[in-house]
Amino acid sequence: MNISTLSKPGRVKKKQKLRGSDHGNYLKNKKYPPDENLAVEVVPAALKSTHEGVKVLGIAELKEGKLEDALKQTVNIMVMFQRIRGYRYSTEIYYKVEEALALKGMSLPE
Repeated sequence: MNISTLSKPGRVKKKQKLRGSDHGNYLKNKKYPPDENLAVEVVPAALKSTHEGVKVLGIAELKEGKLEDALKQTVNIMVMFQRIRGYRYSTEIYYKVEEALALKGMSLPE
């Protein structure tokens, strides 16, 4: 099972100051470093600049039974950015094909 988080800050004007100092801690992984007991980071951070602002995508492969804990950690990380005007994020869960088929009582053909 993989968890993916897409962050989309709004446009930041040149002179707009970002409130709070926690955003630097997250980028340096000091406040919430990757927890190897929860997941293995597949893509720690991928960035894309758009007309709407910057999009950041992170993908991690979760360990068995760690979905709830991984979601809690994701929320704790994303809350640090809540003071940035226009900031929003979404978290999506993707299953490996084998996992998705198993949920339906099926398996890959051999």
